Amino acid sequence: MEKVIGFKTEKGSKYLLNEKGQTQRYKEATGNMETPYDMCFFIDEEKAEILASVIYGENESLNIKILGIDKNKKSVQIRSQEELRNADPNSLAIGIYDDTKKNFTRIVRIDSLTPEEGLQPFEICYKTEEGRKHIHLGHAIVRIYEKYRDNIGGIIKK
Repeated sequence: MEKVIGFKTEKGSKYLLNEKGQTQRYKEATGNMETPYDMCFFIDEEKAEILASVIYGENESLNIKILGIDKNKKSVQIRSQEELRNADPNSLAIGIYDDTKKNFTRIVRIDSLTPEEGLQPFEICYKTEEGRKHIHLGHAIVRIYEKYRDNIGGIIKK
């Protein structure tokens, strides 16, 4: 059985995080199970506020990029689960890139690759229906569950 970590946010959304770092969210407000995201990281409230100003702000020249150092000690932009697995987990950061100025205006460290109460999920989907990157910043985690997915896709609490 595949180990799955579940967590719930302060607004009631429930997430499943699989062993590959992919998340799927059940949004309590709409009752919808959303499309899985490619990657999920966890950040504190201060970093979430910085990133929210970029994600939901009006400056279209600012872009979010995931950064890390690969096994060859080379700085790289992370664009996939495979690149994430090849990066040093202690080197991961989220960069705010200004497309107009062609430089990073700010870089914030990722706090954790696993959910912790009080941290907020930061999800990225690289292959949306529109062919674009989609970023979702969730609310603070208030509860964590350890679960296992059986061979027919059901969820079993442990």
